[in-house]
Amino acid sequence: MTDIVAANVSYSFNIKDKQFKGRRGFSARGTISFGNGSLTYPSGGIPLTKAKIGLPRVLRSVEILGSNASLYQFEFDYTNSKIRLFQSPAGSVSLSSNSAGTASGNVAAPTISFTSNSGNVAADKVIGVNALSNGAALVANTALVNVIGVQAPAFTGDALSAHTHTATGTAGRFVELSGGSTAVQACVLEVDCEGY
Repeated sequence: MTDIVAANVSYSFNIKDKQFKGRRGFSARGTISFGNGSLTYPSGGIPLTKAKIGLPRVLRSVEILGSNASLYQFEFDYTNSKIRLFQSPAGSVSLSSNSAGTASGNVAAPTISFTSNSGNVAADKVIGVNALSNGAALVANTALVNVIGVQAPAFTGDALSAHTHTATGTAGRFVELSGGSTAVQACVLEVDCEGY
């Protein structure tokens, strides 16, 4: 892409006489326009042509009164007679989550029910081999067989109270546009200039 040069800047001004510390000078109020979305920001700023403002010898000050481009912050460079553009980069936020510990515990044991069905009673002493005969009970030597070994499964998991979350981000600050690589959108600045 091509940088904005002095020939790409348009001016519309009304010139008035003014006194500066007893010396004759001028005040110029109007607009300065530049940018079209394809021309890039030149390193150091947008060059101004003093004669096109109506101040051929000295441009003492440029007060920027307003702009149609809210995405930029503007500053006049007195030494080089340029308009410098600044922009706030997009902020970024990162989130980290750390688990400081775990919780452990038990869940309730499941319920096992036996029903009377036809089958081999002796074999049914081993759970699940055959169904019991109708009306029979699961017994050994006329004593009820104890069913042991159904345990509540243990579990582990993150404790909600043990989580820590950290958010970090970049501070919003204005930085000058990068010279030669940043396309400048159409800007119209209302300015009040003084000089002679």
